[in-house]
Amino acid sequence: TRYSLQSRGLGDVYKRQRPTLLGLTAGADVVAHVRIVDPKAQVVMETSGERRPVVVAEVREVLKGALKPGAQVRFAMHGHGVAEYVAGEEAVVFLAGIARSKELDALAATGLGWVSFQEHDARYVLTPDNRAPLFEALRGYAKAESQTEPAARQQTLRAVTLALLTSGPPRLATSAIQDLAISTGVPLVTQEDAPLLLERVVDNVESPAGLRAALLSELARRGFVEGAPRWLSLLHTARKPALLQVIRAAGQHPSPEVDAALITLLTGGDPEIAAAAALALGSPAHADATEPLTAALGHPERRVRMAAIRALGRIPTPAARKALEAAADGHADLATRRRAAAEVETRAR
Repeated sequence: TRYSLQSRGLGDVYKRQRPTLLGLTAGADVVAHVRIVDPKAQVVMETSGERRPVVVAEVREVLKGALKPGAQVRFAMHGHGVAEYVAGEEAVVFLAGIARSKELDALAATGLGWVSFQEHDARYVLTPDNRAPLFEALRGYAKAESQTEPAARQQTLRAVTLALLTSGPPRLATSAIQDLAISTGVPLVTQEDAPLLLERVVDNVESPAGLRAALLSELARRGFVEGAPRWLSLLHTARKPALLQVIRAAGQHPSPEVDAALITLLTGGDPEIAAAAALALGSPAHADATEPLTAALGHPERRVRMAAIRALGRIPTPAARKALEAAADGHADLATRRRAAAEVETRAR
C-alpha cells in the first residue's frame, strides 16, 4: 500500500481546517505545478444536463504522482470557500482521484478524473519568492513518502522543515511550525538545529514577530532553549497586531520576568493590549498576577474588565475567588457584576 505520512505520527493533518504543505502532500494523489488555462470551465452531466464548474490547467511539472508535463488536466473544486484561480497564473495544485469524493464522484462519467480539496487558505499561487523553496519542500515530502527506512524518512522531513523555517516567505515557515505543533513521535527539528533557528528566525528582527514567537514556543516546548530573555525581547519590540500574538504565546511560558512584562502591558494605556495581557496571565502559573488582575476590574474599558474576570477564574487561589466575589457583589457596572457572578458560579461547580 502507498505509504502515508499521516500514519506515522503526524495525525490526519490533511483533514485539518488549515492543512499544512505536508498534510496537503500526504493527502494528494498528484501534486503538480500548473498554469491555469480556464478557471471557469464547465462539464455537463449526461443524465441531468446539469453544468458543473471545473478548472482546466496545463501541467508544467509533476512533484508527486503520475501526470505528465505538457498534459492538460481538468479538476473539480470541493469544499467551502474553495480556492479561486485566474487564467494565466501559475500555481501548485494538490489533486485526488475523483472517486475519493463521494459528493463529486458522479462527475467521473463526464471524463473528469480529479478533484482538489484546496480551500482559499490552501491556495498556492507561485511568486518569485516562494517558487524555489516551495518546490524543494514538496519534492522532499514526496520523497519521504517513498522511504521505508525510518531514519532516512526522519532525516528527509527534518531537512524540509529546516528549509521551510529559514526560507523567508512567512507562509511557508508557518506551515512548518504548524507541523511542529501537531507532530508526535516525529522529530522534525532537534537540539542540533536550535542555534540555526534562533539565529535565522527567532533572533532575526527582520522576521515577523508572530512567526518568531511561534517558533520560540516550539523550541521552548521541546526544551531546546531557555525562553525568558527572548520573550522579553519580543514583548518589548513587537508592535500590533503581531504583539497580540506574542502576548498570547508568552503567557504560556511563565517566568517572573515574563509575568512582570505582561503586567506592565496590562497596566498600559492600550485597551486591546491590556485585555490580551490579562488573558495571557489567566492560568495557575500566573498566580502572582492576581493583584494587578484585580485592579484591572476597575478599568474603564469593559473588554479589559471581562478579560480580567476570565483570567481570575483560571487562577485557583482564595485571593482570585475573593476578587471575583467582590466584583459580583458590588461592581458599579451591571454587565461586569453578572459576568463576575457567572465566573464565581463556574468555580463553585
